[in-house]
Amino acid sequence: MSSKIDDIVDEDDKMGIESQKRNRIELTGDERMQIVLGVLIFTIVVALSLYSYLYFLASSPIPKGFRSHTSLSSPIVVFGKVFSLFNYVRSRLLSITLPSATSAPYIWSRKKSRKSASARALDGDVDGEASEDEDIGSLLGLKSASSSAHHVKLQVFRNGEWNNPVIISLNKAECFKSTQDLGEIVCPKVGLGFLAGIDKGCSLFSAYGTRVTSCSDLKPEEDSVFVVPQGRLFMLPSTGVGYRMEIHHIDMPTHLPIVVETLSLQPRIFRLVNFFSSEEADMLVHNALTIEEESHRLKRSSTGATGYTVDNKRTSEGAFDTSSDVAMRIKRRSFDMLGIFPFDESFSDGLQVLRYNLSTAYDTHMDWIGTHSVGTEATDHDYDSAGEGTNRYATIILYLSDVEAGGETVFPDREPLPAAVEELPVPQTLCDGASGVCDANSTAAAPNDSELSAIKDPDAATTAYLEALNVSDLFLEGSWQRKMITQCRTRLAVKPKRLEAILFYSQFPDGQPDYSSKHGGCPVLQGQKWAANLWVWNGPRNGYWKKNTLTGKNEKPVAQSVSASFESKDVLGARLYWEDQLWEELSPGRPIKVNTFSGHKWNVKIDNDLLVSWVIEDGKPSQRFILSSEDLPTYS
Repeated sequence: MSSKIDDIVDEDDKMGIESQKRNRIELTGDERMQIVLGVLIFTIVVALSLYSYLYFLASSPIPKGFRSHTSLSSPIVVFGKVFSLFNYVRSRLLSITLPSATSAPYIWSRKKSRKSASARALDGDVDGEASEDEDIGSLLGLKSASSSAHHVKLQVFRNGEWNNPVIISLNKAECFKSTQDLGEIVCPKVGLGFLAGIDKGCSLFSAYGTRVTSCSDLKPEEDSVFVVPQGRLFMLPSTGVGYRMEIHHIDMPTHLPIVVETLSLQPRIFRLVNFFSSEEADMLVHNALTIEEESHRLKRSSTGATGYTVDNKRTSEGAFDTSSDVAMRIKRRSFDMLGIFPFDESFSDGLQVLRYNLSTAYDTHMDWIGTHSVGTEATDHDYDSAGEGTNRYATIILYLSDVEAGGETVFPDREPLPAAVEELPVPQTLCDGASGVCDANSTAAAPNDSELSAIKDPDAATTAYLEALNVSDLFLEGSWQRKMITQCRTRLAVKPKRLEAILFYSQFPDGQPDYSSKHGGCPVLQGQKWAANLWVWNGPRNGYWKKNTLTGKNEKPVAQSVSASFESKDVLGARLYWEDQLWEELSPGRPIKVNTFSGHKWNVKIDNDLLVSWVIEDGKPSQRFILSSEDLPTYS
């Protein structure tokens, strides 16, 4: 999606907050003030007691020379020493209660309410005045690791990369108080040579796919931003195979963070855990079995960008769930995962639910659509994603069932995964490998991987594997299925596991196709495989382009971006929603800047009660909306 669609929800879900609590002792500002005052009172009591004791010593008959050590000629000195003790105790208190550098950031809050990241980070700097909470933080010496008294340092990375950053320094006025989008400030500082396309403008993202419009959108321990040129989409960064991170800002039915694990850097492939629930998996399968509409019902899968074309190298069955509640939830969640916000239906195909029965498969292919695959229809849509056209950008595959053997998603141009990242053990067989006789009570196993690796000929190893499973007669020598099984055992292959998913990109960040993302669905050797996939485009897909009456050609729809500012004058507890999706808390004195589009509807609610709805008008590039108690309805 175009970087004109600039803002994304950064709202911690409940379990995210619980996870953070496990990493720290969380106290409100008032509670910390009470602790500090308690320590101060205790110190004063100790000081008075010490003073009295020393006075007693000074007035008692003691050996000569001792009095010089207990002189009370300067009580201030005594109190100075005692307050030094107080400062020491305060510092030790901080060392106990503040989190370590690797734990979650401390949240200053007088209220035990959920706060967005922008509402949590350095409130006093945003408003230009020190809040009560910041006064407490100042008293305790709390400072952001990436900021000094007057400047904030940022590490600026290229889209999708986590190396060779440019370090820039911003004064706090630029970082927090500016009415400009932070990208408008940062991009000129890094220089036009930093990344192609930023001369037309850019947006900034966090590593988790959330928009960064000001430094308030960064959590206190964060100092990294990723530059996405205008017209391009964010790509998740990674430090290498096996790297894991947790996504907390997406509201999940499992109430768990999404775990993202890197499986490959090129093509960029991630494994997703906790991305969908067991109930959602069951609902998708149920919907696929009950859809009756001819164009969407479960039937032999087709290929191509448009129409229904059967391919003899795609033997699975597929149904399209385009509008059910569960399909829409997963589609919106996928957009959040990819850093595309707001959700735009034109940027995706319908959710395709797939069933692979025994021996069925899908030969290796690209999701990115080349003009050769659409034939004469190529002139109706510009598929050149590196230019002004649009094409499939990313694919998310959901595994809805376990598979006894086979059914992997294979990337034949990549080396197999390290054993520590992905193990593909040879499954137990229900057939006796020696006699070839199938017996439900048999426990004979297929040759293990070390035994098969001793067979230098990959085709011979595949034959031995299939014979051990007693399915060799289903895959003829020299067939595309037999060749594919060899690929599935020797190249990068992800084994389907129920309730896991994979995400991979079919394009590079600049829109060029990544041909190494060629992949296929391996033949099912035992059992049955259910899966679902969603194709996400880098702009409106084919079918949404409109014909130019002058040229006769279909042209990409151009949406006019609108810079909108939402403010609360004096209403407390309000929250801003894009349609029904929570955006951020709308607090007095804290404008929310959003790049949106004409026709978009923004709602303000308190405790799920609708206060007001604002619709973005057409033709006005800059629009401002103010919530005032004078405009709210009154109730008798």
